[in-house]
Amino acid sequence: MGYRSQVRIVLKKENYNELVEKFKKEISKDNYMFDIKRYDFNYSERDNGNIVLFGWDDIKWYHEYNDIQCVENYLNELYNKNIPFKIVIVGEDGASEENFSDCIMEDEEYEEKFNIIQAVSYIDILEE
Repeated sequence: MGYRSQVRIVLKKENYNELVEKFKKEISKDNYMFDIKRYDFNYSERDNGNIVLFGWDDIKWYHEYNDIQCVENYLNELYNKNIPFKIVIVGEDGASEENFSDCIMEDEEYEEKFNIIQAVSYIDILEE
């Protein structure tokens, strides 16, 4: 079984497309991780399609997995270039972590557009 998490990421659409291409090239051409038919994958756009909110509801977000490393490495590249992104990971026990690029805190427009979401924890789901 393993420990499951709910993950949400916000990127500019162009960065999302780069991430998907990187994943296809480095990990899997069938792009299973970003397949909208995948039962736990979520995708939506905001700001007239310029910002993408996506993630997974029931994923083993283990840092040692190659597919997770691909996503995290790409986010690190964005961080180093000060390109806006935000990620929230909520574990099945309610533990959470949040990472984002510094420019989000420096620009109110980014802060609003990249405001992730109300990431719903597994505890909230169980209480419904």
